Amino acid sequence: YPLIDGVVNGCPSHLLEPSRLQKIPYSEKFTSSWILGNLTVSVNQAIAPNGTLSADKITPNSVTSVIRIWNNQTTSASDHSLSFFVKYNGKQFVQLLFGGGLNPTAYSNFDLINGIVTSGIGEIKDFGNGWYRISISAALLAATAQVYLWVIDSANASRGVSSTGNGVDGYYVWGAQLEEGSYPTSYIPNYGTSAGITRSAETANG
Repeated sequence: YPLIDGVVNGCPSHLLEPSRLQKIPYSEKFTSSWILGNLTVSVNQAIAPNGTLSADKITPNSVTSVIRIWNNQTTSASDHSLSFFVKYNGKQFVQLLFGGGLNPTAYSNFDLINGIVTSGIGEIKDFGNGWYRISISAALLAATAQVYLWVIDSANASRGVSSTGNGVDGYYVWGAQLEEGSYPTSYIPNYGTSAGITRSAETANG
């Protein structure tokens, strides 16, 4: 990571981030630009990691089927990182994946009770109060396809499998991000800009 954080040679240091484009147009409102598959979204149901009542609740329907939420994206042939803030609300496991047009194999499973990656290529970070930031990074193709948050029932579920919902158990979600780069950077809010929101590179002087 080209970031500096913590202590270097006994001295405090800054965390410096590169410029990144947040490609998700509605990163906190999962009823806008997102497509729902066999689930419902209730807006502003929990306190988000930023301390506001802005986290949405995702509840799978009472079905056994593929249950997921997705956003259509056009990518270049380069490394990309997909991330979400997710909190347990009855469903222990969740999956992130890129649609087959972007990458036919990239996915990862996460355990929201124990805070661990259970399979795949992902990363999970604890943000307190039950919130985790989960992410996957992979080389994508130049294509228009989907990025997914996928409901799963087990730690080692295969990519894009069916699961069973009961109309009650699910997740709280907030702060989705898709960015070009081989690792996720800090969250960039986007409240509806279809062209994306760019964070400039950070610098340190003195």
